[in-house]
Amino acid sequence: MISLFAGAERNAERDRLGDPLQVLSDHIDFAALARAVDAKLVIGDRGRGGWPPYLTELMIRLLVLQQLYNLSDEALEYQVLDRSSFFSDLSAWSTAGACPMPRRCGCGASG
Repeated sequence: MISLFAGAERNAERDRLGDPLQVLSDHIDFAALARAVDAKLVIGDRGRGGWPPYLTELMIRLLVLQQLYNLSDEALEYQVLDRSSFFSDLSAWSTAGACPMPRRCGCGASG
C-alpha cells in the first residue's frame, strides 16, 4: 500500500542509515580545494562569449562523487539529474539552493 507520507518515510530512513554525501561534506573542505584549484587555474579570455564555466567547487564535488561511485560522465550527469540525494548535496552549498546544472536540467534557474 502506498503511504501519503512515503517521501517523509524515505527521508527518515535515509537519515537513519546515514548519508555518505553529508559525511564527505563534513570531512572535506570543498571551498578550500576550489580556492587552491582557482589559484593555479588559467581561465581563457571570456570576450568571445559562450557559456560561463561551472563553479570550481561544483566541479570538485562532481569529481569526488564520480570517483566514489565509479561513474562515467554520462552516468554522473544522469545521477545528478535523477537522484535527489546527489542534487541536494550539490545544491546545499549554493546560494538559495540554486540549481547546480541549469543548462542540463532545463529548469531555467541560475546556477
